Amino acid sequence: MYCYTTLLSTNSYTTGVIALVKSLRKTNPKYSILCLITYDISSDNVKLLIDNMIPYQRIHHIKHPFADQLSENEKYKMYNYTKLRIFGLIEFKKIIFLDADMIILRNIDHLFERPHMSACNSGGEIEKYKGWRYFNSGLMVIEPAKELFDDMISKIGKIETEKNKGDQAFLHAYYSDWPNKPKLHLPHVYNVLITHLNDYINEHDYTI
Repeated sequence: MYCYTTLLSTNSYTTGVIALVKSLRKTNPKYSILCLITYDISSDNVKLLIDNMIPYQRIHHIKHPFADQLSENEKYKMYNYTKLRIFGLIEFKKIIFLDADMIILRNIDHLFERPHMSACNSGGEIEKYKGWRYFNSGLMVIEPAKELFDDMISKIGKIETEKNKGDQAFLHAYYSDWPNKPKLHLPHVYNVLITHLNDYINEHDYTI
């Protein structure tokens, strides 16, 4: 069973989830989308999901292992390790995870054919970021497994080298060999950050 998945762990991102789902549905996907929501999401925001016919599943937070080292400006990262729960969605054979701040412009069902941990080296094709080698966790093709999720949980706070970067830093450490596996590297067009858009247009003739 395949499924698109996103995460809502902050009330302020509800409008982002709604926009993401609407954009995805406009592409006529074959597969449904599931929104994982933490238990502190307000009833008003849950109602917004229901009103927009967005299926949801409650999950518990995973706290940042270096929370005491986060500055006031970084407190929003307090629970971003919660994203790791997607690796435990064993009711699905494969998922495509999408961050709630993304907009989908064209059908991407074909990405379900890609192997586990296919993702984008977002920004790495831009001249000023050409030294960037790792993936962006905003879009990932995942094959959930209990053993995988349990192993990840056991290693939280023990393997990270980028200790203030959240789930992405953990995943970079966990999948440290990703840069050397080109079969996992999706074309950058699948995950273009808005801050990189002009650079991609100017350097690679990207069009929307």
